[in-house]
Amino acid sequence: MLCRRIAVGMLLVSLEGCFGVGFYGTARTYGEPVLRAKSAGTPDPDHALPSEVLLKEVGEPDERELLPDGKEHWVYEGSMRWSGMVLWVILPLPLVIPVGHESQTYLVGDGVAISVDTVKQASDTYWCGVIPGPCYSFGCEARHE
Repeated sequence: MLCRRIAVGMLLVSLEGCFGVGFYGTARTYGEPVLRAKSAGTPDPDHALPSEVLLKEVGEPDERELLPDGKEHWVYEGSMRWSGMVLWVILPLPLVIPVGHESQTYLVGDGVAISVDTVKQASDTYWCGVIPGPCYSFGCEARHE
């Protein structure tokens, strides 16, 4: 009897359009090289990005930190990052909290950007739908961003 009620409940939820769950967290990279792009847009390992070009393209950093070796950290902050999960059953039920901002921290020395550390929002979402549109597709899918 309980299994039948659960099956009917799941059917009713799925008729609304979609149901699913999304998990939100943080993705980090450390020490990625900063390279100028070739004409085709691919990184060129022979050409580092000059700090003047970084300033021109990205703007003045939100924070600058002088390091003991004479190099600098240039920090650019982005949008808010969230951690937690969102449950979709007819309406989204967010169970998330803000945990900081996305950022890029460039190591700059001798007039060039040497490396970059990034902190950004990451998400894994899993959903199913029977009506194309609300869930962007028919059936079930997973997305990782």
